[in-house]
Amino acid sequence: MRPILFIDRDGTLIHEPQGNDFRIRSLQQLQLLPNVIPVLQQLLIRNFYDLVLVTNQDGLGTPFYPENDFFPIHQHLMDTLKNAGICFVEQCIDRSYAHEQLPTRKPFTGRVQHYANNPDFDYKNSFVIGDSPADVGLAANLGIGAIWLWHPYNANTELPPKWQQAVVLRPKSWDEIANFLIRPI
Repeated sequence: MRPILFIDRDGTLIHEPQGNDFRIRSLQQLQLLPNVIPVLQQLLIRNFYDLVLVTNQDGLGTPFYPENDFFPIHQHLMDTLKNAGICFVEQCIDRSYAHEQLPTRKPFTGRVQHYANNPDFDYKNSFVIGDSPADVGLAANLGIGAIWLWHPYNANTELPPKWQQAVVLRPKSWDEIANFLIRPI
């Protein structure tokens, strides 16, 4: 089994609008972070990782966040990445709210536990890449490293000690992520 990169969506692959609900409401708002595509292409060309998308989408499918508001934009993102040769082996989209504390929502491992349950899972070389404490918590709960993407909105965020120990890199760009992941053996 190849190592896995569990990658968050909003704030990691794409810019996350700041405001009341942090949701992208139109294709015009959809903007990839710089160098996401070339970095992921290099990782896939070198056959280093399988990619798994893991995202929390609060209330998806409710009147407050209809699927028709999410899936056309999400599919456009996935098509853009696929056209660049970037495919995810699985997309794990949690629809719950944080207060529900469901096991399928990051930082809990319910949506991805089947990877960790595989006896061939590569704990040493698999990582979670994300911008939120929940992403770091997912890494800690899986027992793998967290690449916690720095943004001004999370610069002063404090993590529980167990989660802090999971952080292996605090990059400000996808270029820094590439330098870490594409390193000589």
